[in-house]
Formats: sequence, C-alpha cells, structure tokens
Amino acid sequence: MSNTDWIAANAGYAQELLHSAWSGASSAWQASPRQERIPLRSDRDSGTLLAATAIGLATGIISGLASTKRLRGRGAVIGGLIGGCIGIAGTAAWGMRTVAGRMAKGAARGVEDRRNLHWLEHNPINYA
Repeated sequence: MSNTDWIAANAGYAQELLHSAWSGASSAWQASPRQERIPLRSDRDSGTLLAATAIGLATGIISGLASTKRLRGRGAVIGGLIGGCIGIAGTAAWGMRTVAGRMAKGAARGVEDRRNLHWLEHNPINYA
C-alpha cells in the first residue's frame, strides 16, 4: 500500500476524529459558567494585565536595544509591541486556564470515544 492509498483510506477517520474533538471541546465551552469564559473581568485582573504588559513591553524594548546599532530604534519599537502583545495574550490565557482545561478534557474524551467505536467496528465482539 502506497502512502497515497493509506492517506486516502484514513482521511475519513481523521475527519471523524477532528469532528469529535471539536464537539467535545465546544460542549465543555458551553457547559462552563459565563464568568469563567471572560478572562479579564475585574479590577484585580486589570492590574495583573497591566503588570504583564509592562513586563513584556520592557523586555521587548531591551531586546530591541540589544540589536545592531543601525536598527536599534526600530528594533526597540517592534520588540516592545511584540512583548506587549505576548504579555496581554499570556494574561488572557492564564485567566482562561480552567475553561481551557475542561475543553481539552472534553476533546480528549470525544476522541477516545470515537477511537473505541472505530476499534469495535473493526474488531466485533461476538458473545454467542
């Protein structure tokens, strides 16, 4: 069996696995409380956001200034923007860690169920 034949034979199964992972993750998302889905929802979280953004911004600016002499200014600006974006994204991801964990568990459960069903289709159990 060539690689092309193997891919064609297993493409439908891979699509079913992806669909079951997506449905498991989306059902976990919908089952989670609404206040857990919004990562930055209080004044306490906004202070954390500002601190993480400032740290990312400072780290990006310092790394941009450490670059070659000719491009120091541009490197500092670009590094600051990238560092600030990483700080914001990291804070948002940290705020959603419980929902993300539930979504990962739901996706894994959906894939496991589909794999078990696929195995039973190819290996039927006859108790008679």
